[in-house]
Amino acid sequence: MVEWGGREGTKQVVIVFVFLALALIVLSLRLFTRVIVTRNHGLEDWVIAAAFCFSVAQASLVLVEVQHGQGLPQSDLSQDELIGLRKTLWKAIPTYLAGLTLTKLSILLQYMRIFKDRLIRRIIIGMLVFVAFFGVWAILGSFFLCTPVHYFWDRVGEAKCMNLKAKWFVDAAVNIITDLIILSMPMPYLKGLNLPKRQRVGLIVVFALGGFVCLVSMARLGPLYVISNTQDVSKHNGPAAFLSSMEVNVGIICASLPSLRAITLRTCSRRSSHPQPERTNHAGWWQFDKRNDNIELEEGHRQNESGSGSAITKVVSIKMDTQERRESGRKLSIWSTHNGGIFDGGAAKAWIRSGE
Repeated sequence: MVEWGGREGTKQVVIVFVFLALALIVLSLRLFTRVIVTRNHGLEDWVIAAAFCFSVAQASLVLVEVQHGQGLPQSDLSQDELIGLRKTLWKAIPTYLAGLTLTKLSILLQYMRIFKDRLIRRIIIGMLVFVAFFGVWAILGSFFLCTPVHYFWDRVGEAKCMNLKAKWFVDAAVNIITDLIILSMPMPYLKGLNLPKRQRVGLIVVFALGGFVCLVSMARLGPLYVISNTQDVSKHNGPAAFLSSMEVNVGIICASLPSLRAITLRTCSRRSSHPQPERTNHAGWWQFDKRNDNIELEEGHRQNESGSGSAITKVVSIKMDTQERRESGRKLSIWSTHNGGIFDGGAAKAWIRSGE
């Protein structure tokens, strides 16, 4: 009896669990930032956590596949091992699609908190509906690739099966297209941020890292074509399996990186103990600290509000959604845009306009 998929199977497991560990680290930092640091977590954080749960399940299924001999030629496996491998593959496909769908939904829900422009919000809502419905269709379709279902793994009796190549490539194509749309949606708004060029470019780069998900999705197309045309599932399924797992984990990482800005800023602020000169007429990132009622500008520059009375009005006009947010003692990270909109990384909701 084959107990392991040889060297090829070991490579698959290592790749899968390395990216799973990276996703766990970044997701943990995200939840720490949103729940502990900014105390302003939202639905998108729990949706991405659910996506990670599916990623863990998918990684476990890859491990089971390797235990059934994935990575070795089909001729080296017993009939029971081959059935076990096919049955695990049947479970892994909808698990992968569920993790990917939840990751996209989390990103779109985050966009809903960030952007207040009416047009982009309509686009986001449309994408939310489409991604949700397509995800449900793809997942359910993966459970019923064959009728009766068990024919997918035991090949016993007569059955009607979908065209696997068509199903898998439609799923892959739609996922790549939605990835590109989600990636491009915030770019025009990020370019309008009233930040120094270096910081604005850095923020755009952080969001653009989502392009790695598209690259992994495209790299997966080759192995997907091979597995949809071969009869030797055990030998050829490995690359498609670990690239699918990698795609979900890279998506979780890229979706979480923008949320880490708050903890990065806090760390940098604590390391800087030198006094900085005051600035006026500056629109950009601000922190409001209830303890000393100071206004802290980007890069640690501070301006004291208490002595000037209307110092804040000389720089920006701010309208808080609720008084409780101002009095809660939370630090709010805000980036102002050219037209008065904001990107706040989920730290708080405010409306900021450049002063004259």
